[in-house]
Amino acid sequence: MSFTEIEFESERFLHTLYGENPENLRLVENVLGATLVARGGVLRIEGDEEPLARSEELFELLRIGREQGFSPRNGDFNRILSKVAEGKGEEFRELFDEPLVLKLRKTSVVPRNLAQKKYLRKIMENDVVFGLGPAGTGKTFLAMAAALDSLLRGEVEKIILARPAVEAGEALGFLPGDLEEKLLPYLRPLYDAMDESLGAVEARRLVESGVVEIAP
Repeated sequence: MSFTEIEFESERFLHTLYGENPENLRLVENVLGATLVARGGVLRIEGDEEPLARSEELFELLRIGREQGFSPRNGDFNRILSKVAEGKGEEFRELFDEPLVLKLRKTSVVPRNLAQKKYLRKIMENDVVFGLGPAGTGKTFLAMAAALDSLLRGEVEKIILARPAVEAGEALGFLPGDLEEKLLPYLRPLYDAMDESLGAVEARRLVESGVVEIAP
């Protein structure tokens, strides 16, 4: 039986690689057949040649992903672990080898997990993309960020905001205000994404100039 020790930049960084969940280390031991001990910023791996190599590959992939801004959750961790166990870790290496960062005026947008990276890449490679998923998983924000990135790079001249306006009680025509004010509650997530990406002043300028247009 052999062992190796991998030193990371800090204890905190190492903990983020396995989702700060010690049970994930036990999962690696069960799946790959190695023994893992995390102390400080050092991970000690003990095992036979193949389990040792697989475990090293797993944490190398997790390290590369984390340095690109990923925050591995249990789902991502399990998917990467499964692929490494099957000898298909290269699939994730190819994904990580192409960093995807949108540099906007106020912030840089980096996908936080594998699903977000695949979703954002699909948006950038296709004219029409349907994003399905629970609330709060980044669908609206990433779509808005990708649209703004294309606008700032001159790939498009205008962004049209369209969002279902599900009426509750009163028809939109009877609500007070102009069209923008009537639709504001429905468009708020899109405006919030613009504000966070560009700043409120720049976002408002784009709307007022018609570069960002509201389409009910």
